[in-house]
Amino acid sequence: MPRGLGGLQFVCDLRDSNAQDVCFAGVYEPQETEIVCAILGRGSTFVDVGANWGFFTLLGASRVGTDGRVVSLEPDPRMYELLQRNVTLNGLTHVTTRQLAASDTADSATLAAFAESGGNFGVSHLVAGKEEGSSSRHFTVETQTLDAVLDDERIDTVDLLKMDIEGSEGAALDGLATSMQSGRVPRILLELHPSRLKASGRSAQKLIAVLRSFGYRGQTIDHSGDVAHRAHYGRFGNMKEWLIDLNPDDELDAWPHQLWVQGDVDPLVFDR
Repeated sequence: MPRGLGGLQFVCDLRDSNAQDVCFAGVYEPQETEIVCAILGRGSTFVDVGANWGFFTLLGASRVGTDGRVVSLEPDPRMYELLQRNVTLNGLTHVTTRQLAASDTADSATLAAFAESGGNFGVSHLVAGKEEGSSSRHFTVETQTLDAVLDDERIDTVDLLKMDIEGSEGAALDGLATSMQSGRVPRILLELHPSRLKASGRSAQKLIAVLRSFGYRGQTIDHSGDVAHRAHYGRFGNMKEWLIDLNPDDELDAWPHQLWVQGDVDPLVFDR
């Protein structure tokens, strides 16, 4: 992993556009990468929900060091195998991987999995049943609540929880309610998927209302062309200029990226 992001190795499948970004541009989602680096420091605890092949898991592991902890969840069996390979390749004994999907119950569910010919290996998502007209593969996967995962792993405080799970974020946050109520998870780096939330009978605005009810305040991560261009070349300027306070009446784009912090918690603990 280049650009000072830990110097770790990973298996790169060039059929995947996300892996291509890291192989050739040196980073994936640079704004989110900067946020992870700003928040996590030695001894921190990081939970990666929807870890995929492990870019943020590896980044988090390099930031927290062996004094910290990383717990990574990934339900797609193909990506989970790759995640495990990358963790083992780097000897990351402080990283725990679990092959499951975050949800509101401990059960099983159907995962509509990405097509390997599609170019994006990060679009697997839970469905109630096989989607009509879908040619994607389907897997039966285990689900668990994040409250239970944190209990199982004996984690008292999560410095940062990152969640990118293609429309299952509503159910996953329902399964984190006890931890949010107790202040166990003061920061959540969240990608919303409004269209998939709607298909599951939920809405992004209702999810945002739930976060606010637990005392979180939200900031939208600016993904405008100008910021994205500067981000790819490492020329951010003041990070807080592209973290925009989220107001209740703000319109959401197709895939809003947000940082949620609870109460008076400093959103960027190790802000450079």
